[in-house]
Amino acid sequence: MRIKIKGFLLLSLPLLWGSVLALAWRNPSTDPLAQEKPPTLHKLEFTGPEAAWPPRPKDQTNIKEVVSESIPGSLTDALEASIRSAAERNASVRQLLGSRFAYIGIDEIEPDKGKPRGPNDPLVTLLTYFSYSNNTAVEVQMRGEGVVLPTSRKDYVPTEGPDEVNEAISLARQDLRLRDKVAALKEVNGILVEIPKGQVGYGNRVIEVFFGSENQDLPAYHALVNLTTRNVLVAEALLPRQ
Repeated sequence: MRIKIKGFLLLSLPLLWGSVLALAWRNPSTDPLAQEKPPTLHKLEFTGPEAAWPPRPKDQTNIKEVVSESIPGSLTDALEASIRSAAERNASVRQLLGSRFAYIGIDEIEPDKGKPRGPNDPLVTLLTYFSYSNNTAVEVQMRGEGVVLPTSRKDYVPTEGPDEVNEAISLARQDLRLRDKVAALKEVNGILVEIPKGQVGYGNRVIEVFFGSENQDLPAYHALVNLTTRNVLVAEALLPRQ
């Protein structure tokens, strides 16, 4: 048995080395695998600042413009305005909002997978507000233009809404410390910030507003605007004047 195994190994090694040498000395001119070339990669280039915005791939052909259409029954700007108006006319909602409040936004509530919304079913949505009168977030669940459930959410701090940012920018521009300095600055934005405990504005709705220009990478001025009390807490320069 041992002799047969040794003999088998001795006979197998030459065959193995022969196969390796045959593979190593394949003729590239006749081997179909060796003749295959890798695919050519085409570089995708886009138009630059000299062309219209947004950038488009160069050398486009057979371009067809497709007009987008709203899905029937989907949330549109007009429907959002109608739902919001219906909610704000509701007595229970008005009581939670108080006399001063800001509209944050609307979200569509997706139906359960097992119960899809029919084509004629009203849209179920969730409106979010912030009440300055009560210093709390307010959520209103709607079905179509009918109020389902208004809720006060003291444990929830919603993100800043567009109306809040616009009001904060307006108040900051009117502040005497910034009025003349930021009058010509067009790059303006705002973000909700949390004031540390023990400082003026803690627990209130405060928006930090930044003013800059197109030729600057960083804003030149900023302001902390307390929307709850409608006053500017801080108004100062961020960068030294050139």
